[in-house]
Amino acid sequence: MRPISGWTLKELSPSSIESYLKCPFVFFANKGFRLLDMDEIDLDLDVRQSGQFYHAVADALLDPTRRLVWSEVELMELVEDLKNKHLIISETDPTWEPRKAKIVKWSQHFLDFEKDWLSTYPATQVFGRETSWKSPWGSDIVFRGKIDRLDINAEGQAVLIDYKSSTAGKAGPRSWLANNDLQLLFYIWALRSGGVSDFRGEIVGAFYYDLKKFDRSKGLHLRQESTLLASLVRKNAGVSPEELEEFMLEFEKKIDQTLFRMNQGCYQPEPDDQKDCQKCRWNQICRAPPSELKFQPDTNLLLRAGAGAGKTTTLIRLFFETVDHFRSTHKRWPRIVLTTFTRKATQEIRERLMKEALRREDPELFRLLQSRYYVQISTIHGVLSLFLSRSADKLGLPKDFQLVDEYSLLKHEKSVLKKRAREESDISGASGGV
Repeated sequence: MRPISGWTLKELSPSSIESYLKCPFVFFANKGFRLLDMDEIDLDLDVRQSGQFYHAVADALLDPTRRLVWSEVELMELVEDLKNKHLIISETDPTWEPRKAKIVKWSQHFLDFEKDWLSTYPATQVFGRETSWKSPWGSDIVFRGKIDRLDINAEGQAVLIDYKSSTAGKAGPRSWLANNDLQLLFYIWALRSGGVSDFRGEIVGAFYYDLKKFDRSKGLHLRQESTLLASLVRKNAGVSPEELEEFMLEFEKKIDQTLFRMNQGCYQPEPDDQKDCQKCRWNQICRAPPSELKFQPDTNLLLRAGAGAGKTTTLIRLFFETVDHFRSTHKRWPRIVLTTFTRKATQEIRERLMKEALRREDPELFRLLQSRYYVQISTIHGVLSLFLSRSADKLGLPKDFQLVDEYSLLKHEKSVLKKRAREESDISGASGGV
């Protein structure tokens, strides 16, 4: 593919790369065309907003001048100030007070966890909170971001921490590259490449900090003695220095390959996981091939995809799979209704069904498709008209009723008015001649 005119990559973040790998089309729609994937209107905080707020509270609680000492009143004032600063909720929202009490209680648990950790590992110091970093990749691109937290000891051993509302689904470091979970590897690279000018330490760990469970054991744990690290709780977190170097080499190779594809203009819909397409708000305009829906008897299936993605092909396949299953199970033909929006689509479906029957060389399928008793292929209006005509007596409708659109109804009304006007004119002329 040719590079896209007027679109150049200059500055990126780790989340940009993860977003591109998740789906190039959605990434470019957001970053290239500046189209926004708007959140649905909700009176409650969504997961992202809630996570950002708890993140801000955790960051404020680690203020070194406070030494983890906060009274309940001070916590309430802090949460209130942060609420006003981040404008996460209306001043008059009646649910704020109980929410605030919940956040204050969570803050107390967070402080207790931090105090326990510090008593076990007294050499731990918070080197940085929301630490900004910036590092060039080659000569043309710069990566930048923020590290949520950086702990360090007197020997210069450092552990970087990324806050998460939940770490469910986060695997060990050996799966990070395969799962496109690159954030912590980016932070390790940034610190090693001088992205934080005043950092001179050695990375011995990189962890996700679960803010709900107060668990910081998921991540990468370098197998060596450190006054910063707990005992190796998760075996899949432990890696040797040699393994870490291999991870970083593979990481840099993956980023190089990704940047090459981006510079070549590869922004077609290629979702990393097609299951995401069913809930993606862009799926009505992209042309990602639909996920392979498996035939399941007596089950409702929903397929959402943009124009040209292959919905009709999937529909044809499911039609024949339904026919085959029903015939083998019940020893007779099923009765099927296929609906479309337009007559053109209806004709296309008929032709494609016939072609598939021809390919299968099954005369019985031809007879099935030609029988309107077994297979009804029509527009939505046509199907509804059929149902109404067959149930007219039950609905109190005359047998010869007709459905008309607005234009036809208006035309009919004009015709009736003209006819009535002519009749009145004829009556008037006849009366005058008497």
